[in-house]
Amino acid sequence: MNRFIYTFLAFALLASAPLLDHGQNADSTPAAQPVLENEYVRVTQADFQAGEKSSFAVPKGRLAVLVRLRLPKPGPHTEPDLSLQVDRVLFLDEGEEMSLGHLQDGSAFREVRIELKKDPPASLFEKDAVKLDPGHNILVYENDHVRVVQVHFPRGEQGPVVDKRPRVIILLTDMHAQVVKPGGTPEPRDGTAGTIQWSLGGSQATINRHESYLENVVVELKGR
Repeated sequence: MNRFIYTFLAFALLASAPLLDHGQNADSTPAAQPVLENEYVRVTQADFQAGEKSSFAVPKGRLAVLVRLRLPKPGPHTEPDLSLQVDRVLFLDEGEEMSLGHLQDGSAFREVRIELKKDPPASLFEKDAVKLDPGHNILVYENDHVRVVQVHFPRGEQGPVVDKRPRVIILLTDMHAQVVKPGGTPEPRDGTAGTIQWSLGGSQATINRHESYLENVVVELKGR
């Protein structure tokens, strides 16, 4: 009798497993993973495969910047191909919901969600990299709260001393650079593609060493 019951239960579980899997796959979306958090921002990210759609609602009391990146397709990549490419940048208001469909070419993508918790103190910003060094700094988006800039340095190139705001930095390629602050010595800045960093800002010059092309996207917070 017990053996009959066990056999029946085992069969029932096996029979229902495909149905359970189907339901989970149909309704589930990749969960956003925490990346970094401080008093000013909370950053999460999620990867989506070809055909998947994302959904995000801005928490109460916050604003948000959403950066969608194209993930590299399998196969060899050579310069100027990037490890990650910016596909879209969106600014979302408190409580706003956003659903993004799959990319037209069927590529996988990564969604970086930057929630703005608190305005940082206003800092010196007379030497603007976008104005002083447009060859290395391209304006992508700007409003009263944030500015998004794409930064790129070929091997061995250097920029002038500029003022940097508090910012979230998303590395699109591996980085092997140095920064030089006024009156200081070169400090190494290294990281792998996909890394997300935070910096409080200040004045500095950027030097890309000779190892690799440097490309990143920066979300600057405008202080109050």
